[in-house]
Amino acid sequence: MLEVATPDGQSLRLLACDACCAHFFENLAVGNYADNPPGGGAALAFYLQQGANMGGMAVRLAALGRPAGTRYLEIGCGFGLGLDIARRTLGWEVTGLDPSPFAAAGRDLLALPIAPRYLLPDDPLTESFDVVHASEVLEHVADPLAMLKTLHRALRADGTLVLTTPAAELITPETGEGLLIPLLSPGWHMVIQTAASLEMLLRRAGFTKVRVAREGAQLIAVAGTLPPGSDGDRAPYLAWLEAASVAVPPSSDLGLGLRARLYRERSAAGDMAAAAAAWDELDAAVAARFGRGIEGFEAAPGTLTLEALVAREPVCLAGVLLHRGLEALQRAEPAEHLLAAAAAAAGRLRAALRAVGSDDGDAEEVAFVATRELIVLAASRGEDGIVGRIEAMIATGGLRHAEVACRACFVTLVNRGALDEARRIDALMPPDWCTISDTGPIQHADASLVYCRAVMELQLADGRRRDALEWLRALRAALLRGFAAGDTAAATILYWPATEAAALGLRMAGEKGAAAALIREAELRIAQLPGFPSRPMT
Repeated sequence: MLEVATPDGQSLRLLACDACCAHFFENLAVGNYADNPPGGGAALAFYLQQGANMGGMAVRLAALGRPAGTRYLEIGCGFGLGLDIARRTLGWEVTGLDPSPFAAAGRDLLALPIAPRYLLPDDPLTESFDVVHASEVLEHVADPLAMLKTLHRALRADGTLVLTTPAAELITPETGEGLLIPLLSPGWHMVIQTAASLEMLLRRAGFTKVRVAREGAQLIAVAGTLPPGSDGDRAPYLAWLEAASVAVPPSSDLGLGLRARLYRERSAAGDMAAAAAAWDELDAAVAARFGRGIEGFEAAPGTLTLEALVAREPVCLAGVLLHRGLEALQRAEPAEHLLAAAAAAAGRLRAALRAVGSDDGDAEEVAFVATRELIVLAASRGEDGIVGRIEAMIATGGLRHAEVACRACFVTLVNRGALDEARRIDALMPPDWCTISDTGPIQHADASLVYCRAVMELQLADGRRRDALEWLRALRAALLRGFAAGDTAAATILYWPATEAAALGLRMAGEKGAAAALIREAELRIAQLPGFPSRPMT
């Protein structure tokens, strides 16, 4: 059981079913989705610019392999971006059902056939559609089994149901609030499924072929006629972003959102020329609407309401600035100002959303990545307080990103001789955070970690000398296996330093003969490996 507070201060109990493991809120009434959502028009601006996660939807629909003319129904379609993807990119005949103001706005702007009503248990849609899609709808329904039975009836004999819903598996203390608050949505979500409970419901609804998978905080289910599998091809999504972005005003909420998503996609794929073109188009659209370009937004005084934030700046700002900063890092250009601006913009957005009882997982992720890279940059400049900044990230739920920062900063700290700080980082990580397999090769980054950890322990007065010698033995063997497998870079860079470090450790233990024997054995072994550099003269 979990006590959860709603935005208006009520306390709700979230219970788990012993039989199916689904989670449900006790005594919760169905919300009225024809009303404006919290945040009003600003909520729609957030959705279009930032909140709508259309990439996964586009990939899943395209992976069905259905031809042009496919009859497609989307339940709870919201603004209708999924309908537009299916119509504009796949050539399907589309229909949407949604009574919300978001749907009314999408129907008007994109000329989409969205009926302003709910799906009813006795809906006359029997065997009408090839594909039915319900994205983030099932959790809002008091009787999910009845809804799934209705969707089953709406499909033709060879039809496919695709649905997504929050994953109850993520209701844990380790899940950050940026994901957890939207996942729970207290006051709106009624039943939150596990993978097992969702599969059971689909089979009880009449589906004999079911596939359920979890992607992050989301369950993805396909039932009925199953596709052979998704290859994760994002080309249809990119095609839609490009086509749709020229069909709407560039400075509109949708225009900004499409261009921001297109820039982030191009940047993440490493297509720098296309990313630069997308950046220029987005920057011009932002300047036309707000009177300044993407990099021109200063920190805000205090916490802004969502309405004030939408009026002040693009709410897609954080992710765009982050990708710009990551590009600068790749080019070895100044990036700190971009990363700091990304983290600040993410913070402004999350504060505004939380004031209306929501949050944004993408903004949380952006803030963690930006903060992580700022910590790594600070360590490379020799700044103090690195471990404290990493501990602060862990305290706010960024354990995964803190581990990445720990790995990068650990090597930097050891190389500059800040061994006490490096040991504090070592203590933050799991005991086996840089172990070595006895059979396979080792990645260069992992080899550097093991080497630095061993060097640290050898140099500390109370260091674990025997552990360090064992790590170096395993490292040298792994490097030679890697060299034999064709990974010559790591072996040729680290093998001799690891050998010298091991010999030093033996001499420090008073085992000078063993140290000399180690060096001789290494020289004989390397002499038999064509192309491996001989021991450098010291």
